[in-house]
Amino acid sequence: MPIVLNEWIIHDLAGDGGPGPQRESASFLQSLRESAQILVVLRQSPWMAKAFRLMKVETPTVRILSQILHLAILIDPLKCRFLEPEEIQPLPEELAMEVPTDDVYLFQAALAGHAEIIVTSDLRLIGRVTSASRFGIRLMGKEEFLQLQC
Repeated sequence: MPIVLNEWIIHDLAGDGGPGPQRESASFLQSLRESAQILVVLRQSPWMAKAFRLMKVETPTVRILSQILHLAILIDPLKCRFLEPEEIQPLPEELAMEVPTDDVYLFQAALAGHAEIIVTSDLRLIGRVTSASRFGIRLMGKEEFLQLQC
């Protein structure tokens, strides 16, 4: 099942939220690696820019986690499907009216990559984008998703 993650995973792996969320996200990476889920990522996106910056962090824990993300997920075609910018389309009008500008690329990636779930740490986004289900996209909070995965 294809999924799209917003940038929470990068921030958590970097330790921005402290050791608890960092451990949860490390555990999630392990479960993602072992599951049938596929991560859908737009190649030239804020998500990828943050993932590349994460790989340059020298802190040992962050370095290990970024390598796991890169080596076990991102470069494995069975775990990650990259979309090129020319593969995405503008959002349908109904979605475009609800999706904040910073998150448009996530929904474009979900539609182009046939992702059924966008996992977000932004609970306001879940309440705001009420038409997502009409396009086959379920918005799921990070906490709920992690409880189901780990």
